[in-house]
Amino acid sequence: FFFQAEDGIRDAQESRGLGDVYKRQDIIHTYIGPTLLVMNPFKAIPHLVSDDTLRAYQEKAFESSFANKDISPHTFAVSCNAFRQAFENDKNQALVISGESGAGKTENAKQAMKYLT
Repeated sequence: FFFQAEDGIRDAQESRGLGDVYKRQDIIHTYIGPTLLVMNPFKAIPHLVSDDTLRAYQEKAFESSFANKDISPHTFAVSCNAFRQAFENDKNQALVISGESGAGKTENAKQAMKYLT
């Protein structure tokens, strides 16, 4: 469930409702270019951080054709990409997690560390 650019957002009222649509469907991750945007749902969504979800992203990491665009946006996907790039390009990687107070930085850092360890 993604809004395509050609669908357009007709007015400000429609754009304000966009976040509500995503929250109702527990879609809290999306990409803006190469940047992952995560909205704090202010509720637990256990299936997003389950061991099964983690394993699914870890399995994808070892596929030769892996690309972030091929899997759902998630903190695990960004962590997976950083992990792969560290070894494929032999270069240090960094994950920048930023946001306002209460935005979910600590929870996303925990997810990244869960993936990487």
